[in-house]
Amino acid sequence: MQRTNITPYITGAVQAKLSQTNMWRINFLKPTREVAEYFGSLMEPLFVRLRHNSVQAQTLATLRDTLLPRLISGQLRLPDAQAAVEDALA
Repeated sequence: MQRTNITPYITGAVQAKLSQTNMWRINFLKPTREVAEYFGSLMEPLFVRLRHNSVQAQTLATLRDTLLPRLISGQLRLPDAQAAVEDALA
């Protein structure tokens, strides 16, 4: 749909708008159920990995925010910080 020219369906003299009526008039290619399901099966592992990476990034950011101030202030020694990171990622 991003490549569809919707200019003929846009109305409004001052501010452009696309009414629901005009939106329903736009033709676009709709895949068959089989094609959509196959595409979904190809994309599912990518989305699983994306969710996993997002959770891991949040965990690492939390560890950084927790450990870095303690390391800089001397409250925490590097071996202790490494152990905490390994525990959090396990």
